[in-house]
Amino acid sequence: MGNYNPDHKVVLDDMLLGSPLVRPGNSAYYVGQKLCICLYEESIEFVLSHRRSDLNWHFMVSYLRNN
Repeated sequence: MGNYNPDHKVVLDDMLLGSPLVRPGNSAYYVGQKLCICLYEESIEFVLSHRRSDLNWHFMVSYLRNN
């Protein structure tokens, strides 16, 4: 596990783990088998797919906006 701000993880856990689409890792979150968010020291990296066929991210964002 890498070094990251634990406060960031608390907030992201609260936002993301209610979604059945999201799976947590040690310092990351996955949608399906794909990495979508990484925690680094004092930053958060969002990994967005440029492929139109990869809709998991869109479903997750929609879910978060509606809950």
